[in-house]
Amino acid sequence: MAYFPFLVDIEGKNIRIVGGGKVAARKVRIMAEYGAHLFVTAPAVEETIRLLASDIENQIVIDERDFAESDLDDMDFVIAATASEALNCEVGRLCGQRKIPVNVVDMEQECDFIFPAIIKEQDLLVAISTGGKSPLFAAWLKKELRRHIPAFYGKLVEGLGSCRENILQNVLQPAQRKRIFGDLIERGISRGGELTDEDVRAVTEKNVRGNR
Repeated sequence: MAYFPFLVDIEGKNIRIVGGGKVAARKVRIMAEYGAHLFVTAPAVEETIRLLASDIENQIVIDERDFAESDLDDMDFVIAATASEALNCEVGRLCGQRKIPVNVVDMEQECDFIFPAIIKEQDLLVAISTGGKSPLFAAWLKKELRRHIPAFYGKLVEGLGSCRENILQNVLQPAQRKRIFGDLIERGISRGGELTDEDVRAVTEKNVRGNR
């Protein structure tokens, strides 16, 4: 059965990553970008994790030791990413007892959540999942879709977000709002993501005036 694609704000959340190898390092790099507080536990950790910890002040804590059940205290999410299948399963079992959402790498049946392949341009995010059945295909599809999503789309989303509240407050008719946002999207795409205040005023006035 496919996973439902909740998008969760993890900024400020406590996330324990059990493992310090290359897989754990990839998870750390991904989660750090979204402002989570990361706690990495492993007898030894990849140098890339150390570098990330030094680059991002007060966001990544490294505990170079064996995993202990108390490591789950006060955690919002847990990722089990060690080289030991038995340890990963044990972490998953303990999380299940505590009702802590857990991702157990390469073991879909043990996961409460999984990592999609992500295309991200500022606040624009496209997530691709095969429900854990073929991460390689998800990665391939990401490359295919990437070719059709220009980098400036993120800039356009930022511009649309900046004017959204003003339009919602000042344009009362839902149909007019829809036309305004549709016109702004087309204008922004034609201009490489650029949307000026004058563009917003002109498009808004045209749609409001033309439908009185």
